Amino acid sequence: MSAYDRAADRARDAFRNFSGDDILDTLGLVRRSQQSGWWWTALSGLGIGILVGVGVGLAFAPTKGSELRGTLGEKLRRKQLEAVEAVRGVTQ
Repeated sequence: MSAYDRAADRARDAFRNFSGDDILDTLGLVRRSQQSGWWWTALSGLGIGILVGVGVGLAFAPTKGSELRGTLGEKLRRKQLEAVEAVRGVTQ
């Protein structure tokens, strides 16, 4: 038996009982619990649904893109000014 074969046998024996949890532990990670992680899946699905809905809504909007952006910009500026005024009212 050559040195290569002996080294291969030792490596095979070392990894024979090596599980996925051992690999994660070596990397400093742990297996995620299926019970506690379900809401991340639901939340990410909700977020993707919102983004797709906004995209479809903007794609089929009855106004031109430039008009829509202008209207949205005006509304955002007004809300920003309202927020600044509200903060000033609270801090005075």
